[in-house]
Amino acid sequence: MVSDISKIFLSSSKLSIVKDNPSLQTLPPFQKGQLLHAKVVKTLSNRQSQLVMLGKTLLAQTHTPLKTGETILLRVIQSTPTPVFKIEQSDTPPIRLLYDAVKSLGRTGPFRHIESLVRQPMTPDSSGTSGSSAKTINHFVRLIQNTALQSEQTSPNLLHRLIENSGLNWEHKLLSFFSNSETVSFENIQDLIKNDLKALALLPQTENSTHQSMQSFSQGIENLQLINQNLFEESGRFIFHLPILFDGTLTFGQLFIDLNHSQDNKPQDERTLRVSFLLEMTRLGEILADFSILNHQINGSFGVANHEIQKMIQENLPELETKLKSHGFIVYPITCRLLSPETLAGTSLIEKSITSLEQGVVNILI
Repeated sequence: MVSDISKIFLSSSKLSIVKDNPSLQTLPPFQKGQLLHAKVVKTLSNRQSQLVMLGKTLLAQTHTPLKTGETILLRVIQSTPTPVFKIEQSDTPPIRLLYDAVKSLGRTGPFRHIESLVRQPMTPDSSGTSGSSAKTINHFVRLIQNTALQSEQTSPNLLHRLIENSGLNWEHKLLSFFSNSETVSFENIQDLIKNDLKALALLPQTENSTHQSMQSFSQGIENLQLINQNLFEESGRFIFHLPILFDGTLTFGQLFIDLNHSQDNKPQDERTLRVSFLLEMTRLGEILADFSILNHQINGSFGVANHEIQKMIQENLPELETKLKSHGFIVYPITCRLLSPETLAGTSLIEKSITSLEQGVVNILI
């Protein structure tokens, strides 16, 4: 009888980082038990592979054969003098499924599931529930409003506020909270929950449809966390869904940031930073903006679907360029393009980030 099994590998699940990695010193300290994802970018042999972890390329020694292109889940079992990990079985859904799940939500992203809660008037019983559930939903809506970009107001801390409050950072906040025994109290954990959308969404709801909406929002945030982790480790990219508050009305846009990890070997001032945002404004309609910054040199463009709006933006571009120059930027001509309504309606920064990732190039509509 001939067996179909030609080879059997028995190997240790341990993986260690080679000491001479230049990037090793730039990584944050690892905590024992911490879970991290790593991408295998090159298999050198059955015992050595190049990994991308937290945006850094590292040479790893392993007894388990790894495949180029696969993403592995690692648990820290030793942090010093050199990190040692255990390769874990990952129950994370395939990244392609995560992309499809987030793309299907459209521009509102995870907020799509709770749009009806956000848009209704804020009254004590506006959620259709009572007691603790109503309080949770009111906290939830107020936190979205406080996190949102406010019309006609500058908001230098917008991105920080969005990351801290949106739920994208919830697990990290929990880890930091419980790492300091002096801060652990019922009152402090209540404050922590009240200032995080994902935490509020995970609280039990008495009304069934509200419970389903909040659970779906929480799952959407989790998918977005996983996608951002993958995008950052692969290439230094982030995608956010941005709430915008205008005259009491909430709309949502997309914000895409590319830190361009492919240029990590270059000095800081020689790396290109790309930022794109896609907004649906109450008076201006849909706006697409793409900007590129290199060594204090900035160029970019706006895209709109209305000729009058295009003319208005073009008239105000000199003032924008003057403000940018006052902040120390060298400004190249900024343009405003006229796009068809169909083009703008079909544009998604998530789609662009995923497409460019799959093709191995940056494609951000500049």
